[in-house]
Amino acid sequence: MKASIAISFASLCCAVIPARAATEALRLAGRTELPGYTGDFDHFEYDLPSGRLWLAAEDHGTLDLFDLKTGALRKTFRGLVDTPHGIFYLPQKKRLIVTDSGGTAMATRIIEGTAKRTLRLAAPAADAMAYDSSTGRLYIVNGGRDAKMQRTYLSAVDPVTLERLGDLPFDTDKVEAMAVERKGNRLYVNVTGRNEIAVVDKHDLKVIATWPIKEAEQNAPLAFDEEHRRLFVITRKPGKLIVLDADRGTTVASFKAPGRCDQVIWDAGNRRVYALGGEGYIGVFQQDDADRYRELLPVRTAPGAKTGILVPEMKRLFVAVSPGEARTGAAILRFDVAPPEQFYRLESAVVLRAPSPEWDYLTLDESRGYLFIGRRADGVTVYDVKTRRVVRNIANSDDANAVALVPEFDRGYSTNGDGSSTAFRLSTLETIERVKLGTDADAGIYDPVTKQIAFTMGDSQKVAFLDAKTGKPLGVLPMESKKLDGAAPDGEGHLFMALRDRNSVAKIDMAAHRLDAEWKTDGCEQPTGLAYDRADQRIFVGCRGAKPVLSVMDARSGRVISTHEIGRGNDGVVYDAAAHKVYTSNGVDANLVIYDQLDADTYRLSEATTTRPYARTMALDSKTKKVYLVTAEGTADPERKINRAVAPFYPNRYYPDTFTVLTFAPHE
Repeated sequence: MKASIAISFASLCCAVIPARAATEALRLAGRTELPGYTGDFDHFEYDLPSGRLWLAAEDHGTLDLFDLKTGALRKTFRGLVDTPHGIFYLPQKKRLIVTDSGGTAMATRIIEGTAKRTLRLAAPAADAMAYDSSTGRLYIVNGGRDAKMQRTYLSAVDPVTLERLGDLPFDTDKVEAMAVERKGNRLYVNVTGRNEIAVVDKHDLKVIATWPIKEAEQNAPLAFDEEHRRLFVITRKPGKLIVLDADRGTTVASFKAPGRCDQVIWDAGNRRVYALGGEGYIGVFQQDDADRYRELLPVRTAPGAKTGILVPEMKRLFVAVSPGEARTGAAILRFDVAPPEQFYRLESAVVLRAPSPEWDYLTLDESRGYLFIGRRADGVTVYDVKTRRVVRNIANSDDANAVALVPEFDRGYSTNGDGSSTAFRLSTLETIERVKLGTDADAGIYDPVTKQIAFTMGDSQKVAFLDAKTGKPLGVLPMESKKLDGAAPDGEGHLFMALRDRNSVAKIDMAAHRLDAEWKTDGCEQPTGLAYDRADQRIFVGCRGAKPVLSVMDARSGRVISTHEIGRGNDGVVYDAAAHKVYTSNGVDANLVIYDQLDADTYRLSEATTTRPYARTMALDSKTKKVYLVTAEGTADPERKINRAVAPFYPNRYYPDTFTVLTFAPHE
């Protein structure tokens, strides 16, 4: 292997096994062709603030600069290096340190702008580097085979002052990659010529232990998971990934690795190992825990694609395709890193005993971990999602359907079926007053731009507005609909609202209390739940109809872009902007159907998880990604009116002491 640098990103190597959705571990995002290059590339370095990516074109004798975002080649530097291997960038000095084994000097180069000078080490022909951010030391392998020496040195350097702090000799002509502890005193070195790992005191540069690699020969690439104390070693004869205990040197696991692997990368965020093999694929391994690993399906690259670098801040992996002796085929591949596949599973089901278990909407206060549940006869129940206990019921909030939270004014407002709203303090949960707005009400939606709450009043065919700071009624807007359903603000002073009985979505000007537009939801009958993506200006509507779908609408024109199948009995739609996912809760089919948003107009089913019958409304914690739903045991009593518009046997009575809060959490 030729220089694995910037171990602060933790490099490591791997092997290959089929597993679920493994083809999604890395998704090809682009390719930059590099015609005219011959021989091998070696290693990368990047600087995130300036958007620069450097590559050592080892056999081409150049240092190449690419755009970190697009992958486009910005500039090729000739004459600065001869046979470059590793690159380290020091931002405070705007300095590149490049190990170089070519030319007459075979010297490591210090490059600042277009000027260069030499960094003196124990021997010529430097190769691998590792930077220790905890001490500010740079460790460089020099001497050995490229310098026609039977001894190899490990030199410690201060990259700011360029002072050489010490040298450690190894009686072998081949030393490869390193890994360094940030929270400890150990430096791990692949002593390839002796088929062992040397454990070095990184301050004193003394070998404190040696661990032989017994399973195979030519241990070269190396990476480190410091959190779980695991080393990932790639051997080349034969190609293997060996997982070692970093405290004892014992083997934990081993797999077949791709041949000609020159880079192994530890992706700490996704707990994966990527082994970049010159055979034309990346071996991908998933870490389930410190001692258990799953081999995922390999990711196709190209012959010679054996070095790369992970940019975790961008969730992107760059891979250099070396053309060997050919004059065509050189390229830079860009892969988007997909998170580990996770599916929702029931984490808890907590029964809240009460004689009347009917309910409607849920609202989560993420900062306090309080779930506000409109429980109609019982009023607003405040449920602590951490302790899984009821904190209290809001006084004077009987007949509550929903709650709107206004943290900036330390207030919450319930929507009560009799046309009133109960205002209370968020900090104390004490009731302030009960305000009469009309004769009926279903839901309340807070608009942070106009500081108003819009209350839907379907029976009265109007929307009532209230000042969120003072609780003062501000007026009403007549609506030609008796089924005013889900709504969401657009962040610019408008509110989108589903009109279930008109198969349409309304756009309301909150400041003017005016209906600005009404758009038909073509292909979507009985629109109910609604959410909004402000960045892409997309409205998501859950539609109950004979063919239940999630409708995606353009918020500028009202045009329906696409529809996607969901379960029956939808009453909740939530958009997670950070994860680019759309959640739908569907009570009749008892499922949670989730779609991935690939771009503004492209959506793909992520999962459809079973919940419980009639768990129709939900709340999402945007940080933990937990989903909260509620339900109860019920029956369709033929002596009473059944809501057949929802389902032929939709419950019209629920049993006492069966109301249940369901918590679903993602699991690998």
